[in-house]
Amino acid sequence: MKKAKESTATEIIVAVSNALRRREPQPVIEEQGCTACCPNCRGAAWMTNADEELNNYCGLCGQRLDWAHPEHPDAEEAEEEKT
Repeated sequence: MKKAKESTATEIIVAVSNALRRREPQPVIEEQGCTACCPNCRGAAWMTNADEELNNYCGLCGQRLDWAHPEHPDAEEAEEEKT
């Protein structure tokens, strides 16, 4: 019984740690066959909303996204939208 409690506590700590890590914006990445991918889950399906505006968070995993990364081609566009 004690091992089960320790395992559950460890799982909770890992889940909370992952959730906190996703709050920090990470630069959107480019991978082969993907123009803009989430740096956490590598998903590309929900990077924009229905109006084709860039999302602040990944729609798959909830990672906060940093579109202003200088190496990303959409970075200029994202910066222009902020001003």
